Amino acid sequence: WCTREGRVAKPCTTATYVEYVAELIESGKSPNSISVAMSAIRSWMPDDKKPGTQEARGMLNEYKKEWARRVGVKKAPA
Repeated sequence: WCTREGRVAKPCTTATYVEYVAELIESGKSPNSISVAMSAIRSWMPDDKKPGTQEARGMLNEYKKEWARRVGVKKAPA
């Protein structure tokens, strides 16, 4: 994704991180898959070069609500 978008992969800036998370949301990935990708990216970065998470985490939290409304699991009748 970084190569295609002309972004530097390492170190990942907060702006790149936010754009990538937005791309994953727009592509319809599950919230859990996005969360795993976010963790993997931050784990891959040196401790002093980790991207900020506040904006991306907020986007993911809003998307989780939308996802639950769209594809939420319905309980079977008792």
